[in-house]
Amino acid sequence: MQQRFKQFNTFLFPVPRKNGYEFIMAQFINNEAHFTTLISFQAHKENAPECLNIVHYTELMEEKGIVLMVGEYDKDTLNAREAKCLADQVEIYYTRPSDSRKQLMEKFHKSPAYFDHNLLIEEFNKIAID
Repeated sequence: MQQRFKQFNTFLFPVPRKNGYEFIMAQFINNEAHFTTLISFQAHKENAPECLNIVHYTELMEEKGIVLMVGEYDKDTLNAREAKCLADQVEIYYTRPSDSRKQLMEKFHKSPAYFDHNLLIEEFNKIAID
């Protein structure tokens, strides 16, 4: 995960809502993941309020083979299910991405003009996160 956090330090994730999907932007810095809604990021740039942040604690990684994770979310923006959905997507994209997910991450970074957010929704529907 850490290697991919450095390689793809910003990415976009869909969250299902009543009338479709809302896109949440994630930025990865060291062992931290910071999330904000795309609409907030577009309006406020680096001053956009976070709706979720996750910290990965790697101290037990070598000895026990585990990484502990803790997250806090803004209850006015996300509910617990949506926060878990984002955490699950981070795990799937950053620990065991399929070829199509790797291609999405690469296109988002290397060729953003050709990035199609609809493909994120298609991938999300393949994953079936609840």
